[in-house]
Amino acid sequence: MRVAATAIDGCGAPVFAVTLGGLAKAIHRVGTSSASSPFALHRNAGALVHAVRENPWTIAGPGQPDTIVTERLGVFSKGGAEGVQVMVAPDGTTVALKMLDGSSRAGTAVALRLLELEGALDSAAVAAVMSQLPLAVTGGGRDVGAIRPAF
Repeated sequence: MRVAATAIDGCGAPVFAVTLGGLAKAIHRVGTSSASSPFALHRNAGALVHAVRENPWTIAGPGQPDTIVTERLGVFSKGGAEGVQVMVAPDGTTVALKMLDGSSRAGTAVALRLLELEGALDSAAVAAVMSQLPLAVTGGGRDVGAIRPAF
């Protein structure tokens, strides 16, 4: 994975421009690393993923989509800026996506559906988690629809 450019985000942290394929490879390596690896980088990544799976609220906060997905399905999940979403299922199946409109609202649902279609997650478990995500579309103060992946 080659970094095409670097910049500083709104929080002051460095940001590395990579392709979506490069992001998928990177998050797959992080999500499947072992805390007992002989390589320090992989040990640290494995320890990070283990800590998040043991304490899901640390990834996004209580009740947030990434936290819910990690708690209920054991998926390492992290949304990013401008509609980026990454997930690594317990079996190592990995999704990296970018919502073209920059909205993060549908990213979790789309990533879960992709993992389900690949056989990495049970359909009933995904449906149960989807019902807990904030996917309602409202109008006039009431629910008028819902976001759902349609593929």
